[in-house]
Amino acid sequence: MPRAPSPGGTGCPTAHRIRAFTANTIFHDNTWRERGQQDALRVSPHAAEQLSLSDGALAQSTASRGTAEAVVESGDRLQPGHAALPNGFGLDLPTHDGGTERTGVALNTLTDLAWRDPIAGTPWHKHVPALVQPLPA
Repeated sequence: MPRAPSPGGTGCPTAHRIRAFTANTIFHDNTWRERGQQDALRVSPHAAEQLSLSDGALAQSTASRGTAEAVVESGDRLQPGHAALPNGFGLDLPTHDGGTERTGVALNTLTDLAWRDPIAGTPWHKHVPALVQPLPA
């Protein structure tokens, strides 16, 4: 595997998180989501402490291709040094007043197309080096 592009600084790799109830993004009615409309950037309690991240606060994840903001949720399901964002979010969905509303983070905005499998050409979504830091309240 070639060396990953660096976002600069120190931080956690950001990984796509797929759950049993994550549906394909073709389903534009987001009321099916069991955990709410936005979901969260998940980190280990150790990472939350080291990076000064608080549950419910906003954090910024910066990769070589882009930056995203998400609400933080810490839990013991992730190893220190890893952060996870859910797959299937970041869509501009229609609202009742005829406008649109973005729900969550579009993970492809963080995925560098140069960081991919050399044969299949598929981006390595599950290992995206990123700088994770708290945002001011």
